[in-house]
Amino acid sequence: MSVRSKAAVVVTIALGATAVSARAQHVSGVVRDSASREPVSSAVVRLFDASNRELERTITGRDGRYRLDALPAGSELRVVRIGFRPRVVRFQSAGARDTTVDIVLAALPTLLETVKVDDQPKCSRRSDRAAALALWEQARAALLATVVARESRPPTIAVITYDRTLDRHGRILRQKAHRDSLPTNRPFIAGRQVGEFRDDGYADGVASQRTYYGPDADALLDPAFGDGHCFSLREDKNGHPGQIGLAFEPLRDRPGIIDIGGAMWLDVATPALRTIEFRYTNVEPPLADAQTGGFVSFRTATNGLSVIDRWNLHLPSIEHIVAAQRRQGSAGQVSSTLPASGDGGDRWRVIDVHDVGAVIATAVWPDGSEWRAPLGTLRGRAVRPDSPSGVPGVLVWLMGSDDSTRTAADGSFELQLLLPGPYPLFAAESPADHSVFQQNDSLRIEVDSTVMPPLRLVVPTLAARIKAYCEHGAVSGVGSTLLLGNVLLPGASNASGATIQAFWGRSELDVGRGFRVRARTDTAGTFHICGLAADDTVLIKGVLDSLDASGEARFRSHRDSLLAHVTLRLTVPPFRARTIRVVDERGNPIRSASLLDDETGEVRTTTNFAGEASLGWLPRGRTSIPVQRLGYESTRVTVDVTPKDTTTVSVLMRRAP
Repeated sequence: MSVRSKAAVVVTIALGATAVSARAQHVSGVVRDSASREPVSSAVVRLFDASNRELERTITGRDGRYRLDALPAGSELRVVRIGFRPRVVRFQSAGARDTTVDIVLAALPTLLETVKVDDQPKCSRRSDRAAALALWEQARAALLATVVARESRPPTIAVITYDRTLDRHGRILRQKAHRDSLPTNRPFIAGRQVGEFRDDGYADGVASQRTYYGPDADALLDPAFGDGHCFSLREDKNGHPGQIGLAFEPLRDRPGIIDIGGAMWLDVATPALRTIEFRYTNVEPPLADAQTGGFVSFRTATNGLSVIDRWNLHLPSIEHIVAAQRRQGSAGQVSSTLPASGDGGDRWRVIDVHDVGAVIATAVWPDGSEWRAPLGTLRGRAVRPDSPSGVPGVLVWLMGSDDSTRTAADGSFELQLLLPGPYPLFAAESPADHSVFQQNDSLRIEVDSTVMPPLRLVVPTLAARIKAYCEHGAVSGVGSTLLLGNVLLPGASNASGATIQAFWGRSELDVGRGFRVRARTDTAGTFHICGLAADDTVLIKGVLDSLDASGEARFRSHRDSLLAHVTLRLTVPPFRARTIRVVDERGNPIRSASLLDDETGEVRTTTNFAGEASLGWLPRGRTSIPVQRLGYESTRVTVDVTPKDTTTVSVLMRRAP
C-alpha cells in the first residue's frame, strides 16, 4: 500500500485577481513561511481538477514564486516542502482573468512530528514506526522536489562519469573518467522502469556478470517501494553528524529477486535530503560481505533547488573458482561442472572492486544560480631534459580521462575540474590524433580536490624518444618512421594476438622485392613497427587464426613525418556467430537469461526483450552453452558450428519449482 500523508489542511484563502487577457489565463502566487513571512524556495505546487487528476506542477525558486498555466480546469492546489506541513488550497477561478493565490506554509518543529499515515501492517511492530513514517513523508517531499525541479527548472550541468578499479583494501588502482555537458539536472537515471523494479528487482544476470540498477527519485516515489519496504529510524553521529536516518529494508526476500536496503539521511537543522545509501540484498555471500551497493548524494544550490551532485555504485568483481568444481571421471578424464543457479558462496571470490558513478562538476541555472564541486587543479611546465626553457605546443593529457591541454608559449599548462584519483600523465608533440606517441617517461600522479603544486614535466624530442624506443628490440626495418597500428574485430573490439605482416619497398605491386616485417598485437589490439620507409606505399595484412578472421589495409607514409598510423579491421565469417533464442514452456521469450562460458562459468551475453542474444566468434565444431536465469531451472544447449549452418538456436527453460 502507498504511504501518503493525510494531514494536509484544507483551507480556502482570499484571492487577489488582476485583469489580463483571457488567453494568458493562469494561476500564480508566492509561497511564504507562516512565521517569518519569508519566501519558501523548492516548494512543489501541483494543480488538480475536481476529479482529483493532476494537471500541472512546478517548483518555487528563491523568491518563492510559482506559476501554473492549466487554470480553466483546475480547482485545487497541493503544496509540499520538506520541513513544512503540506497544504491543500481549494479556490475558484477568476473567470477570464488570471488568479493570484498566495500560500503560507507552517514549519514543522521536528521532522519526526507524528502525522496520520497509512500503517504498514506487514512490517514488524516497532516503537519508532510512527516517527519513521513521518520522516518518510518528509523524504518523499524532498524526492518529489528533485523530480519537479528537473522538469520545470533544469540547469546545464557538466558531468564527470568515472569507472574506478580498487583493490581489496579500497585503494584506487586505476580509473577512467569522461566529461560531458547536459541541459538537465538528472545525471543519474535508474536505467529501469519503475514497474520493473517491483517485478524484477534491482539486478539481472548471475554472479559472475550481473547488471545492477540503482534507484532514482522516481523509483523511490513509486508506491510499490513504500509497500515493499519497512522503515525505521537510524542515528550515526560520526558518519552523519547533524542528520537523522530513515532506514529501509525489504519486507521479505523474494526467491531469485535482488532488492535493496539502506538509509536516507536528512539534515535536521536545515531540512533537506542529503544522501541515500543502499546495499543489494539477497545476493551471494561474497558480494554481501563486500558491501555491494551504492549511494546518491544531494546538494542545495543558492536558488534553493536540490540537485544530485554525485552517485556511485560499488560493485565487486568476482571469479568462479573452477578448480574447486573439477572432478575426475572413471577413465581418468577431468571434467568440470558449473555452479547451480544458487551460486554457493564458497564457489566465488572477490578479485577487485569497481566504483562506477558520476560527479557534477558544475551546474548553472537560467537565473544565474550555480553549483561547483570541490575538484582538483593540476598545473605544470613542460621542459627538455637538458634545458630549463619551456616547450610550447606540447599536448598534455591524463590517461583514462577526457582531460587534455596544450602548453602555452612558456611551456606552462593547467588542467581544471579534475576528479580526484590516480592518473598516468602523458605528453607528446605529435598531432592530437591517432598518431600521438608518448614522449615523456612514465609518470603517475595523484590528484586531490585542491590546487596541486606546480609539476616539472620532462619531454624529450620526438626523434629522441622514437630512437630510444626502437633500440629496445622492437620489430624494425631500416627506415626512420615508427608505425603505430591497431587491429579491430567487428563491433570495434580489440583483436588480441593477431599476426601482422607489413610490406613496403620499391614497388607496391612487387612486395617480394621490398621489406617484409612481422609483428603481433598485444592485449589492446595494438602493434608498433619501427624502421618504416617514409614516402612509400605500405601494405598491412592481419590474420587471427582462432576466428578465421583476416583483413588488409594499404596506405602511404608521409615524407616529413616520424610517425604513421593505420587501423586494420578484420572480418569474421558469418557462421562463427549464432543467435540463441530462449523461451519458456508457453513459448514466451525470456529476457535477461545468461549464456555462460562452459569452461570458466563467466557470462558471455544476456538475452534481450525478445529473448534473443547473439554469440559471436564460436569455435568450429560442437559447442555446449550453459543457460541460466533466476527463477528458472538451469539448462544448456549444444550448437554445431559449421560454415553451412547459421540458423537461430532455440532453448527451452522451465520455471524452478
